Amino acid sequence: MDGVRQDPFRDAPLSARDPLGAVRHQLAVYGTVLAWGSVADWLPAGWDGQTPPPGLDPADRRRLAALRHPHVRDRLLASRLLAKEVAAAALGTVPSRIALAREPGGRPTLDGRPGMGISLSHTDDLILVGLCRGGRIGVDAERADRRLPAADALRRHHCSPEERAWLASLPEAEQEAELVRLCTLKEAYAKAVGLGLSLDFAAHGFLPRRTEGGRHKSATYDLVATRARTGAENIRNVRNERWSFACHIVEGPYALTVARSHDRAV
Repeated sequence: MDGVRQDPFRDAPLSARDPLGAVRHQLAVYGTVLAWGSVADWLPAGWDGQTPPPGLDPADRRRLAALRHPHVRDRLLASRLLAKEVAAAALGTVPSRIALAREPGGRPTLDGRPGMGISLSHTDDLILVGLCRGGRIGVDAERADRRLPAADALRRHHCSPEERAWLASLPEAEQEAELVRLCTLKEAYAKAVGLGLSLDFAAHGFLPRRTEGGRHKSATYDLVATRARTGAENIRNVRNERWSFACHIVEGPYALTVARSHDRAV
């Protein structure tokens, strides 16, 4: 199982406020680690909103210079610094030796580290990084209590028949929250397979398999429908690959979703 438990995300979330030394252990035990924090917590001391700190990759320096909205600039910088810290802790090195790159489709990678997958997300003031050994990973974050003014249209256009039937079976008060989690999970999956927003959300259906309480309420999911034709090269033999899908509800509350392939050949 490559160090991954049958239920690989049950204990996987790791707050960025916990010692970063735990990241390496977490990755060794579960093969996956999540780290999150607030934008303010990860901005460098003395950040003036203009001058990036040493160690930021050239591509991110250019992106930072092109952004005009202060909060967007802050969020980009904070997410990159968190990603470098987490990756460095996992690999037993220093952040300055971690370089983030991007594939042609935009999927982030760790330059020179083909055996390690990485994914980033943000919402509001929360930034999220997912890291895995082998395979691919996609993460996404959203407010768990987000209101959806066009929930019916979203359900029709973004959900598979299996998902629509499951949502309809739930109490009305729970349906919107579950729809938020499904859509967030689909975005994580789209990142993992490298399709982004071009993924046909309605052609990929997820249903919850197991839910647990505790400090962080978590649910694991199964992929129950794959009807897409476009992007087939990215999701080839998806049913035969070893995937894990999960959603965690953490402080905020936020829904953090993870799509993780355990096949190095993906």
